[in-house]
Amino acid sequence: MGKTLLSTLLPVMFISACTTPVSKIDNRSINNSISPQEYYAEIQKAITLQMYEADKYKGERCEIAFQMDKTGLVFMIDKGNGYAPLCEQGTIAIKQAKIPAPPSDKLYQMFKHSIVEFAPN
Repeated sequence: MGKTLLSTLLPVMFISACTTPVSKIDNRSINNSISPQEYYAEIQKAITLQMYEADKYKGERCEIAFQMDKTGLVFMIDKGNGYAPLCEQGTIAIKQAKIPAPPSDKLYQMFKHSIVEFAPN
């Protein structure tokens, strides 16, 4: 697994990509690039913009693993674990998201295998 990155912007989803909590990630930029937290926020925004009717799933949870290439293109999405209708909506959101390319190889290595947890409040 990867760093567990928790949402502070949007309560609809969380992303985990490595094994260190986000509070322990060095916030400095990597290779004159954006920080892991900033790139995480970009991924989160791209996916949540595609998540419609989140209120419909309040109190439910779903985790979906995905892999992306160096351009940000998602090429593998797992079935998901959790509330099936939310997992279906989450899968659609991930497929439709325009995830920006990681701006450095270091960030790509951190986020190429990610798990999204959808947990609408």
